[in-house]
Amino acid sequence: MGAASVWVVMHNADVLVWIVKKIIGRWGSPRPVVKMAIAYPMSARLRTGLTLAMFSLVIFTMMIFAILINLGNVISDEPR
Repeated sequence: MGAASVWVVMHNADVLVWIVKKIIGRWGSPRPVVKMAIAYPMSARLRTGLTLAMFSLVIFTMMIFAILINLGNVISDEPR
């Protein structure tokens, strides 16, 4: 699931960049900053995609561990 979402985001990055430019384009002062912040990750899409994949894998693992630990706590707290 994490790999699929990263794949969808990276292959539709042009649409996301267009949306961000339209939203930020209304204000003049942050426009150069946003333009530079978007240009750097889009110049190397593979590196950006792999970074997002690793980040999503870490977050996914932390969420699974939290669920399993809390599930163990709930089971041990129930009276028999």
